[in-house]
Formats: sequence, structure tokens, C-alpha cells
Amino acid sequence: MRWISYAAVVTILSFLAFTAYSFLTTIDFEIVYQFGTFAMTLSYFIFGLPMLWIVRHYPLTLRLLIYVTTSSVVLFLFIGLYEVWHEASLSPLPPIGSMIQFTTLACILFVLPYEVVYRKNFVSIQPRVS
Repeated sequence: MRWISYAAVVTILSFLAFTAYSFLTTIDFEIVYQFGTFAMTLSYFIFGLPMLWIVRHYPLTLRLLIYVTTSSVVLFLFIGLYEVWHEASLSPLPPIGSMIQFTTLACILFVLPYEVVYRKNFVSIQPRVS
């Protein structure tokens, strides 16, 4: 239940961050942020929660490898789903670079708070020898 609430909070915070970013800057393809926020919400629950469950027992290097692999899968799915959606609509296709930037930022927003909390809890659990 703790992971589901974590994913929900991160989803809401990333939605607010991307919405604020789109309001503060002039974005040519705001549909990337609208569609992307929806896609990231689904990916947090489909890929993010199992990923957090898997990485809790492994050292940092293996966790980073799992994060990169999962982020790559999410990125390819996001680009593929967006291109399928684009074929059904008449809107211009945004550059792939902006989609990669969005997905990378969304994955970082999901992984970074977890790593900070993980490191904080891991250090506090270890006994101190004096």
C-alpha cells in the first residue's frame, strides 16, 4: 500500500510540475505534456511499482541498471503509443527529442525521491558500532 501511495503522490507532483512548466514556457507541442502525463501515470503503476518492489534488495549499481532498463522500456512504449495516436489525429508530430526529454524527466522524478527515501531509511536501519 505504501508503494501505491508513493506512486500516486509522485504522479500528482509530476503532473503539477509539467503543467507549471508548460504554463511558464511557450511550448509548441503541449499535447506531449497532456498525453505524456497520462502515459506516465499508467507507466508508474504498470512498471514503476514492480520496479520498486524488485530493486529494494539490490545494491546501487544493479538498481541503476534496473532503472535505466525500465526507463528505456517506458520511453519506447511512450513514443510508440504517441505515434499510433498521432496517426489517428491531424495534429503535427512533435520532435522525438522533446518526447525523450519529457520521458527522461518523468522517470527521474519517479526514481530520485525513492532513492533519497531508500538511502535515508537504509542508513537509519543499520546499527552503529562505537
